[in-house]
Amino acid sequence: MLLGFMVVACALVGIEVELAGAAGSGGIFYGALRVVQVPKTGDGVTTKVMSCPSSHPHITGGSAEITGDQSDLDLELKSSGPVSARGPDKWHFDLTNSSHSGAQGAVGPICARGKFDYPEKTFQIGAQREAQASVACPRGTELAGGGVLAVAGDHRTEIGSSAPQGNGRHPDAWATTVNNGAHHPIGATVLSVCAEQGHYTVVHSAAKPLPNNSQVTAVAKCPAGSADSGGGVRVTGLNDGLEVAGSEAFDSGDPGATPDEGWQATANNDASGRRETMQTFAVCRS
Repeated sequence: MLLGFMVVACALVGIEVELAGAAGSGGIFYGALRVVQVPKTGDGVTTKVMSCPSSHPHITGGSAEITGDQSDLDLELKSSGPVSARGPDKWHFDLTNSSHSGAQGAVGPICARGKFDYPEKTFQIGAQREAQASVACPRGTELAGGGVLAVAGDHRTEIGSSAPQGNGRHPDAWATTVNNGAHHPIGATVLSVCAEQGHYTVVHSAAKPLPNNSQVTAVAKCPAGSADSGGGVRVTGLNDGLEVAGSEAFDSGDPGATPDEGWQATANNDASGRRETMQTFAVCRS
């Protein structure tokens, strides 16, 4: 089930609201969704940090969707990742808007019980350049999720790709691409969420064409009996026009509507000048 209709409904009255969270299968908790305004004013960046409840104290993923005027493909994610320095129970979101009007977003944490590690790697992105980085899980752990924090810069800093590294069912690293449209270098951090307990499998959609000047969405569904603990989207190519526009837990509309069935992601090809591909990944806990 998409979040868009809920986002638009709240935006019509111009308020920030929180939609109820729910426990899913596999010991996963899908935190309350915060519906926020994403104005085009200032630096064009809206930041939210969401926390896990004490019943499921460890963060494994985060859902983020932006709705609004996408005619010029100007609504994107800038950061979506765990904030390990502030404890293992928080997910940081930066949503950007450089469109011609206001936009709305919906963000929420995905949380679990168990023991987790959060390895990270900091890297630099040169002025008006793109950079890639990855970080692996420690030996003896399994990849449960991951993300990237690019908190420096303004709306010209965007996530270009954020997904498990490799196409196997049990990858052990998270990889990202960050675009820096600013005239000065910035730093970013890629993080993996690594489980010391439990069993995790990574599934993905087919690679879908991402033509020049287009936006494409794909869904990766978890196997029966499992639930998504995180997910992401891989976009091929290096260009500041290749962007992640949304990345969120997915529900097909079954009774209960808990978004535990997989992952949905949306990518932009904003005038890169060439055809690329996008592919959605879900990390599933059984």
